[in-house]
Amino acid sequence: MKKLFLFLSIIFFFGNNNNVFGQDDNAIYEVVDKKAEFPGGYIEFQKFVTKTYEYPKKLCIMGTSILQFVVEKDSTVSNIKIFKDLHPKFEAEAIRVVKLTKWIPATYKGKIVRNRIIVPIKVKY
Repeated sequence: MKKLFLFLSIIFFFGNNNNVFGQDDNAIYEVVDKKAEFPGGYIEFQKFVTKTYEYPKKLCIMGTSILQFVVEKDSTVSNIKIFKDLHPKFEAEAIRVVKLTKWIPATYKGKIVRNRIIVPIKVKY
């Protein structure tokens, strides 16, 4: 009976957890052949942020926010999280700006996949 339970447990674990082997089409890949990137690279991303970011006028704060998000297969972003922020007003604005972006999706073994990205957003007054 113990062997049957162990066998069924192994089948259940490996049969239902496709992310373990990266076989799930909705898996978020950390390791890829080509990472997702903003068209034109990081410098163009910073230019876009500078042009689009609406700085709160009453605050005189400078620094860097660190954001993490997932670049989806369709070039959009999701699951945006702030790791380091300067002020709550900056958090909402950083999320708004990142939601406007379109990225070149990541690839792994010739397939387009979802990819987690971490980017800094520099804020200067």
